[in-house]
Amino acid sequence: AAGNRVLVYDTTDGDLLHSLKAHREAVYCVAYSKHGKKFASGGADKQVIIWTDKAEGKLKYNHGDSVQCLAYNPVTQQL
Repeated sequence: AAGNRVLVYDTTDGDLLHSLKAHREAVYCVAYSKHGKKFASGGADKQVIIWTDKAEGKLKYNHGDSVQCLAYNPVTQQL
């Protein structure tokens, strides 16, 4: 993450694939699901955004405070 953007890089060559802007304030954390089919970001704007593997922000959840950390359960794939 850089500022209020989520940066997605190609793991083989390091090329920037996407610079995603959906958060209104700084992004603090990003977590990938076990199979890499989705990922989530959270930040100072008190939002959690669930992204698809095509880098589309599908779901937004509001939280009561800034989101400092996210993790997917490796067994259930719940965030």
